[in-house]
Amino acid sequence: DDTYENDIALVRLTTPLNLSDSSVTKICLPSNNSTSSYLAKGTEVISIGWGSHKADETSDELQEVKLKVMNASSYHCNHIQNHHTQLCAGDIGKGISK
Repeated sequence: DDTYENDIALVRLTTPLNLSDSSVTKICLPSNNSTSSYLAKGTEVISIGWGSHKADETSDELQEVKLKVMNASSYHCNHIQNHHTQLCAGDIGKGISK
């Protein structure tokens, strides 16, 4: 809970999803052909989750936001514990996502 690492889940379904259903959609995953373990500063990424705009709350709706990767050594990224499994992204003055 202190490191925010591995905040991900995989679900195995017994039946395929109906992709023609308007409430179901695919997401893009990054390619695995990068020579660097940390994305370059300024790379646009998408953060998806059930977070909220208020602290310690969750949303009933899946949220999505576009962010830009920040330098791992940035003051705003000092909460990152493992730069091999986490990255820091945000927009100064508009919030930071970890």
